[in-house]
Amino acid sequence: MAILIPALLAGGLTTWQLGGAYQRLVETSLRGGARTLAVAVDREVEVAVTAVSSLATSNDIRAFARGEPSLIESGGPVADLYERARAVANAFGGWFVLVRPDGQQLFNTQRPLGTPLPLASGMPWIAQAVVTGKPAITDLFIGSVAQRPVLAAIAPVFPPGPRSGDGPAPLALILAFDTARIAALLARVREGEIAGLIQIEDSTIIARSVGHAAASGRRAPEWVATPLRRHETGLTAGPSLEGAPLVAAFQRLDRVPWAVVVTAPEDSYAAASRRPLERLAIGGAALLAAGLVLAALLARRLLRPVQALVSEAEAVAAGAPPPNAMEPPPVAEFEALRQALSRAAEATRPGRLRRPCRRSRRSGSRAARRARPRPALL
Repeated sequence: MAILIPALLAGGLTTWQLGGAYQRLVETSLRGGARTLAVAVDREVEVAVTAVSSLATSNDIRAFARGEPSLIESGGPVADLYERARAVANAFGGWFVLVRPDGQQLFNTQRPLGTPLPLASGMPWIAQAVVTGKPAITDLFIGSVAQRPVLAAIAPVFPPGPRSGDGPAPLALILAFDTARIAALLARVREGEIAGLIQIEDSTIIARSVGHAAASGRRAPEWVATPLRRHETGLTAGPSLEGAPLVAAFQRLDRVPWAVVVTAPEDSYAAASRRPLERLAIGGAALLAAGLVLAALLARRLLRPVQALVSEAEAVAAGAPPPNAMEPPPVAEFEALRQALSRAAEATRPGRLRRPCRRSRRSGSRAARRARPRPALL
């Protein structure tokens, strides 16, 4: 026990450190998951930008921008452009919208060509693309035709020739797509984890791997939103939208001001450090129980010869015959003590004690006779 208890204490300290290492492993896993998903969403955005930019710079659509008719009719080059845009949109999983700078839709591949269409949503990003001449990525907005939260990549469409204020106004080509596409990407997390995509500026949830339809468009909790505005990556903790306590890792995207957040239940996070301690407790209890049983068995083996030796010593002290001979004890010292007691018992028997007394009396009488005075010789 004197060895077992310190060993258990040392094992407990080591296990405590191991629990901290397990927690750090969970944190690293969450951070790695957030980085991986951020790269995946960045790549998806890049694909959308490439698709809309490629179509916006094609000769057909630029020629259409130069001589845009006031009314789109079915048939002719416009119909070819519409079908081409719809094919590309279907391959991507979205839809194309061609608009004037004022937001008037010229066609929308969600509707048949020639259908009257409302003004397009997302005017700030349409103006940004037209003014800067560069593609723009929107934040979450409600599509005027789709009537649900969508994202879009917008590219300006300039007519052929030099750009001047006297020429036709550029158009804008929009590749819009449902946020469920992003939610499908976020679903690539480990079992038990939840991932979300959040706009940093206003903390709006764009997509979520679990409960996407209910969460999209809602505001993220402040315990998530505040760290996102301050840091590019990190860890935070707080209650989920459903109220369960969570631990979260976040990572900003490179291309757009969004951030991916990957969360895990706080229970599983705490269990990462608790599990080694529980295993140590079970193993330590088993070792302790085994040690106690072993100590009891060993004590029984040791106490039996000791009790026998006590009985033999008491018999010797009382002058009684020694008890029946016992088996040699397992400890050599006990056997030596038993043999010594046997010799002592043998030496103190009454017959052995009287013989030395007779010899003593005889020796005394001889000495007395020698000591008598002899008669003088005449």
